[in-house]
Amino acid sequence: MADVFISYSRKDAEFVRRLHQALADQGRDIWIDWEDIPLTADWWREICAGIEAADTFMFVISPDSVRSEVCRREIEHAVSNNKRLVPVNYREVTDPADKTLVHPAIHTHNWVFFREDDDFDRSFQALVQAIETDLGHVRAHTRLLVRAKDWETRGHDSSQLLRGSDLAEAEAWLYAGAGKKPLPGDLHRSYIAASRKAETARQRTTVGALTGGLVLALALAVIAFFQWQAAARNAALANDNAATATFALGLAADSAATAVAAAATIEGFIAKTTISRESVPDEGGRVSVRSAPGADNPVVYWVNYGDEVSVLGKSESGDWYLIERAADGQKQRGWIYAPATGETPPLVIEVPVVRW
Repeated sequence: MADVFISYSRKDAEFVRRLHQALADQGRDIWIDWEDIPLTADWWREICAGIEAADTFMFVISPDSVRSEVCRREIEHAVSNNKRLVPVNYREVTDPADKTLVHPAIHTHNWVFFREDDDFDRSFQALVQAIETDLGHVRAHTRLLVRAKDWETRGHDSSQLLRGSDLAEAEAWLYAGAGKKPLPGDLHRSYIAASRKAETARQRTTVGALTGGLVLALALAVIAFFQWQAAARNAALANDNAATATFALGLAADSAATAVAAAATIEGFIAKTTISRESVPDEGGRVSVRSAPGADNPVVYWVNYGDEVSVLGKSESGDWYLIERAADGQKQRGWIYAPATGETPPLVIEVPVVRW
């Protein structure tokens, strides 16, 4: 975007070059046809784009410029886009016929005089002041006009609309600029209104999506909570079942041992033996007694080396003994690996075989 677009007659080119140079020395970006229109370009389309993208439209008044059809078309386009107009009077229009050709919009603005008898530097300061008055408002006017034109050219493409802070700033500018010149145009208003409508619809969609997501998350959380409760109950039930099974296994072993012991006692086949340290590997000074013959069965209690126990029966293979010992006033029974008893007691060969 440019700071100034200069409309002039070629017959005033010498003055315009001096004016252009003074503005350029201040670092201002100037749109002027001797620099900006490529020979192969659609010259009128380029001129219109230059006017729309400039903050200020400067018209150099002279008898030749008011007669120029091109200059008049440039003024018309600037007026239709509500551009700031700064008329620069270089050569007086004195002929009555020429005076009728001066565009009405030029008459409604204050002129800056650069006639031959005017001081150029003083006039230039007045021109700079005119350019910089309400510069923020003017630049926003230009910026929004360029974007609105692009939106219009693209068939009101929604992707070209304003959003977020850009939209808020544009609405503030539209409200604050109600009494400033250049006034916002119809295209400005339409563009900002369309942007607000799209933003409101977008916000409603976002809120709806967030609400739906929250409801879904809550539902999933409730489902997960009940599933966790069910899993916890199942785990507790499994633990209870395992404990019950272990207790039942021990109880069954104890009952079987009691029955065998009773039969053995009746027939007098009870032998005494002592647990031997040398017969089995050391397990911390003790030997395991299991619920049934075989090392893969659960341990029901332990006996220490040197303990004396009663042998009530033996396994079918003869390598496991059913033993009994007294502990805390109660009798404990179980199966012990035969070599753990050291030498075979004399009466062990006579104890009954217990099938498990």
